[in-house]
Amino acid sequence: PPPPPPSSPPAALAIVRPFATHDASKLIGSFARWEVVAPCAAVGAGFAPAPPLVLYYSKSIRELRGTPAWPSLEAFLQGASSKPWRRCFGSVSLLGGNLTEAQHGSEVAWSSGPSVQFYRMLAYYSARPETTVYYMDPDTVPMARFWLDRLMRDMHAQRPFSVLGSTYRGSNWDSFSDEEIPVALRRHLNGNAVYNVSHPFLLEALSQYSDELWTT
Repeated sequence: PPPPPPSSPPAALAIVRPFATHDASKLIGSFARWEVVAPCAAVGAGFAPAPPLVLYYSKSIRELRGTPAWPSLEAFLQGASSKPWRRCFGSVSLLGGNLTEAQHGSEVAWSSGPSVQFYRMLAYYSARPETTVYYMDPDTVPMARFWLDRLMRDMHAQRPFSVLGSTYRGSNWDSFSDEEIPVALRRHLNGNAVYNVSHPFLLEALSQYSDELWTT
């Protein structure tokens, strides 16, 4: 049976799925899993309002419309209303991070674009009090039914928190020794996490951030 809804409403949640042109196909393909592993057991999943689903593009939406990825993405958005998982979400929309080419590229580091995109997400939602964000990468697929219900229950149980997540738990680096892997990678935090963007810890991190850190 599905898990019971929380006894009191958690903070408002937004499901934000970041992507760039090169991984738009991974993003669209990942939703096939949602038809097998339903996000919620019932409309609204026992909480209100139903969270928005936001597809968060690294550059501007105008630029997105000029990419080869746009026809597939447009078809996905137009067909989303007929998908069974759509009932779990209050809306499905696009949001642009408006990164420049320099910020998006790898002139400084391979992580430049994703890092700027992430901090701009924090800035955007920090202006919307009481919003919590589940930052769900484009190649992320759920493994259990009613994962959105469970996420909401975990949020409720863990309050107050700044971030609900973990360090990297994959196997890509298993064949390397600790001496071969830079400290930054050994301590790499998994970006797939829940962020309470109104928490003082994240607001302090945001106050110390500058786009120029990644473009100079």
